[in-house]
Amino acid sequence: MSLDNCKLIDNSNFIDARGRLIVAQLGDQFHFPIKRQYVIQNCALGYERGFHAHKNLWQYFICLSGSVEFHLFDGSKNKKYKLDDPQVGLIVGPMVWRELKDFDKDTILSVLASETYDESDYILDRSILEEIASK
Repeated sequence: MSLDNCKLIDNSNFIDARGRLIVAQLGDQFHFPIKRQYVIQNCALGYERGFHAHKNLWQYFICLSGSVEFHLFDGSKNKKYKLDDPQVGLIVGPMVWRELKDFDKDTILSVLASETYDESDYILDRSILEEIASK
């Protein structure tokens, strides 16, 4: 896999007198069925998360409040994204190292995942991606 499987996606946005409705939908914003959803919030300033890749898991990140930076690495290339608007989500595919940094104090990050939690799907050593990419 590569960073080509990581990109920003516009969510559907509907505004009327009742407020703003933002929709992320299978087939429109992401292509995988959701088997797990979780929320990251209340991260202390300066705290960082991630520092792993997944062998098979796809994720769709939506920053509901605040902001967070994603530092992605596929074994040979780096890419950085900042999420700070729930109208824009970020797809991250398998075999991509992710580091989440610079959380605002009020950040709420929703994550939609293609699989349930599986410890064996995690790659915890960044150099493994470098080895795979060099082959």
